[in-house]
Amino acid sequence: MAKLEKLNEFLSTNLSQKQLLYVAKYTEFNEMAGRDSLVGPKTKDNPQYSQEVVRQEGCFFRKGEVGNWKEKLTLDQVHKIDKWKK
Repeated sequence: MAKLEKLNEFLSTNLSQKQLLYVAKYTEFNEMAGRDSLVGPKTKDNPQYSQEVVRQEGCFFRKGEVGNWKEKLTLDQVHKIDKWKK
């Protein structure tokens, strides 16, 4: 909750404690993964889905495990992301 409160202050959104709890619940991995089907069918005609991701992973959300990106990204991709973040 501390991170959400800090973000709330930074963005000046003035959300109540109840609203912050709702945001925390809404953004839990299982909650987001459960809404995966809301963007439509996992077909080539739906621009919301990368067919390669659907074929390899089954959906946008993989495991929800901290650090799992290390199994997916190449060292070059990690360097590009690090450069972009700075």
